[in-house]
Parts: sequence; structure tokens; C-alpha cells
Amino acid sequence: MKMRSETLAWFFVVAIFCFLSLFSTLHDFHLWPQVTLLRGTELDFSALLVRAHFLRYLLVYPIFLSADSFGLEADAIFNVICFFMLFFVTRNCVKTTQFYVSKNVVFLVFFFTFLFLTLSIFMNGRIIFAFCGFSYFLLSIHQWESYQIKDFGVVKRILISFFLCSVSTGAFLLCVICLLLWSTIVIQRPKGRLRAYTAILIAILSPLILFYIMKNVIFYGGGISGLFNMLNHGAGVLLYNLSLDLAWLVFFNFIILFYFSLIVFQHAKRYYLLFIFIIASMFGGLFGFSTLSLGIIPVSIISITIFLKSLLLVGAIKTRQLNL
Repeated sequence: MKMRSETLAWFFVVAIFCFLSLFSTLHDFHLWPQVTLLRGTELDFSALLVRAHFLRYLLVYPIFLSADSFGLEADAIFNVICFFMLFFVTRNCVKTTQFYVSKNVVFLVFFFTFLFLTLSIFMNGRIIFAFCGFSYFLLSIHQWESYQIKDFGVVKRILISFFLCSVSTGAFLLCVICLLLWSTIVIQRPKGRLRAYTAILIAILSPLILFYIMKNVIFYGGGISGLFNMLNHGAGVLLYNLSLDLAWLVFFNFIILFYFSLIVFQHAKRYYLLFIFIIASMFGGLFGFSTLSLGIIPVSIISITIFLKSLLLVGAIKTRQLNL
């Protein structure tokens, strides 16, 4: 009966996504100029480290091929794919939350469906790809920590996540930060060979990582000033526009907040994985609001988990009182 209700819930959700992809006037996703300007050019993998938008163009290249082959509008195909991605963001978050609370799956399905359908009204299509990649990354490391997949399996999934997140430099670098933080902490399963795989992966990607970092720094003026100017692109604009005295005050408050966060982190081992992604998102969010928005994924998971566990605890207490 339980499996049947879950299946029906997912079937209903799929129907909602299909309907909205065809008729919603609130959701309107379009391919962005960085890739539409490259439409028609051949893929040249030697341009990976000299053309900033190569991976983004490669990601949507099948859309252009399909549009040209079947005489369809590329934006129409992209719009449908965005809803397809939203479905998988929902699925990834539901499956990740189930590592913390196994009951109320139907509620989780509808909660995350409503959450991401609502948020997507304010999204451009590009960031939805990053949401999908980031949520898949989070799910994959939970599966690895629970011995559901092996070392090489999680590495392959991480590469897929990185590719999806390449639509945004900030999202891509955020995944790199999360990978580095996670690989240094033993949570449930000893890392062993995985750390070697991670080191090899980072070494292979290091030219691309450096290229993305320098691209942004140069765009905002170059050097140290370019790094600080990047704060204007994200939540760091609050610090950037403060006077020196207020900036120091905010900085010291941030240190205090960080110290208490570490205390919580030490006493909430069960949520280590989620905290890693939240902290990394907050740091990345200083340099980009789209990067900061990815923190909604781990924050929503930990919030709904605590909420459901509180309900279960209250229910258990009331049951005990009735029995007495």
C-alpha cells in the first residue's frame, strides 16, 4: 500500500511537470546568449581552456541538433528540458532526505515539488541545470557514504554533476569546494582510495578550475582588486559597500558566527554532509547570488528533516501519554 501511494504521488507529479511545461505562463525558460551566439559552430575540444563558454555550449549542443533536425524551436525544447531537470532536482532531494527520515515520502514528494516549482518561477533556465547537478552531487555522496555505490561510481556521478554545473562558473567552483571539503572529512565510510581518485580528478580539472577563476578575476579588473570586485556580484556586495569600521564589525561578527557554527557542526555529526554544502554555498554566495541560491537545496533538506522528526517526536510523546 505504501509503495502504491508513493508511485501514485510520483505519477501525479510527473503529470504536473508535463502540464506546466506545455501550458504554464509563469515559467518561461530561454537559452542564454552565451550559447545562442555559438549556435552552428563546430565543437572544438582544443578550445576548452580558451573559450569560457565551451562546456555550456557542449551541454546544450544536443538541443540545437534536435531543433535543426526536426525543425523545432530550440527554446521550446529547452523549456521542456528545464521541467525535466526540475523533476530530477525534486527526485534527488526526496531521495537524499530519505537518508535522514524514511517516513512521509509522499509528503516529501509534494513538498519538494511545490518548493522547486515555486522557486523556478524566479529562475532562468540556466541555473536549473546547476540545481540539478548540485542536487545530484549531494545525493551521490550520500549514496557513497551509505555503501550504495562504489568509489569509481561516485567519481563518474561527480563528473556528471560538474558538467551540469558548468553552466555557471560559481556553481562549478562551488562543487569543487564541496568535493575538497568532503574528501578531507571521515563521516561514515573511510575514504581510502577515494581520496586518491579525488586528487587525480582535481589534478585533471585543475587547468579548467584555474581558467574559470582567472576568467572571473580578470573580468572584474584583475589581481587582488579583481578578486574583491567580484564581491559586487554576490552577497559580498554588503561588505563591499560598507565603510571600513562597519566592514571590520561585520567581519568579527562573521568570525563569531563561524565559531558557533563549528560547535554545532561538532555536535551534529548526523548532518555533516548537509553542513558541508551549506557552508560552501554561503562562502560561494559572497561572489554570486546564483551560487548562494544553490544552498537552498541542503537548507531545505535539513529543515524538512528536523520538522518531520519534531512531528514524529511529538506524536510519540502524545501516544505514550495516552497509553499511560
